[in-house]
Amino acid sequence: MAHKQKALENLKRKAKGDNGTARFHRNQTTVTDKKRTIYIGNLDRRVTEYMLIKLFEPFGTITRENYTWHKVGEKRGTPRGYAFIEYKTREACTKAQKAMDGKLCLGRRLTVRYAADKEYEDDLEIQTMSASDRRSLARQGKGGVKMSAADKIKAIEEKLKKMQEAQKKKLNPASSSA
Repeated sequence: MAHKQKALENLKRKAKGDNGTARFHRNQTTVTDKKRTIYIGNLDRRVTEYMLIKLFEPFGTITRENYTWHKVGEKRGTPRGYAFIEYKTREACTKAQKAMDGKLCLGRRLTVRYAADKEYEDDLEIQTMSASDRRSLARQGKGGVKMSAADKIKAIEEKLKKMQEAQKKKLNPASSSA
């Protein structure tokens, strides 16, 4: 038993920095950090980390930024479309959220929310899911537009009709101009 306690104490000591504060991985966020952290969503893939910092720097001192990237799959190395910025003070965080929410950046409206907002944590969870998981949520009527089975069938039939019409126009371009 004493051996386990000693090992635990050693682990705790290793996790502490020189000044006694806990070190965190760049992606970790503590409860107190969330009070000073904002979520920035709907980012265009051309937005760089540098641009993001320059956009949000005027509101206060940025202590941490987490620009998210795809790590696996065919999109590996491309931006995920959202980021997190932590400010030194809660006031700076509030100023940035109020000033930047809804602003245009490279043709897209930014979504800027507090990272601790439960509603947006749920949205973030849905955004980071695989496509098949999102489809299964949509079939259950969660995480998107709720449609009845009849509405879904109608939408599919309309899409098929449009596809057939487009195919006919491709095959008979003279008849569509007459």
